[in-house]
Amino acid sequence: MDPYDLADPIPVLSRLPEDFYSNLSSSKWKDRKELALEPLLATLASSLRYQPDNYTDLVAALAGRMGDANVLCVVLAAQCIEKLARGLRGDFARYKSVVTAPILGKLKEKKQNVQDALGSALDAIAASVSTFPRHLPVSIWN
Repeated sequence: MDPYDLADPIPVLSRLPEDFYSNLSSSKWKDRKELALEPLLATLASSLRYQPDNYTDLVAALAGRMGDANVLCVVLAAQCIEKLARGLRGDFARYKSVVTAPILGKLKEKKQNVQDALGSALDAIAASVSTFPRHLPVSIWN
């Protein structure tokens, strides 16, 4: 049994702080990290499943953080994208074009923790659009 099926979906957008987007676009990296990205990641970590909604603005804002000068903000944004993709599953597929290019553009970063976070986000995005049956062993398809 999949734990995702047993989880109650949470409304992510209604749990965002009022000043989330202004903090996410703040010129101070600490505001971006501590007042926007960390609270969002904590909200996303509270459940495995999220209510379907229009996440276009949120996903676009997180994709915009891929170009952040502070690697901690990049890592947190990538982790948020990963959680969203895993929590929305197929409903996240419509946002793949918004986030894939910025993530791929940041893969040139040499720091391993950044590469790991970006790779995990790309894996989650691929899983949201994949029709590959996960319950079958890969050797069947070779």
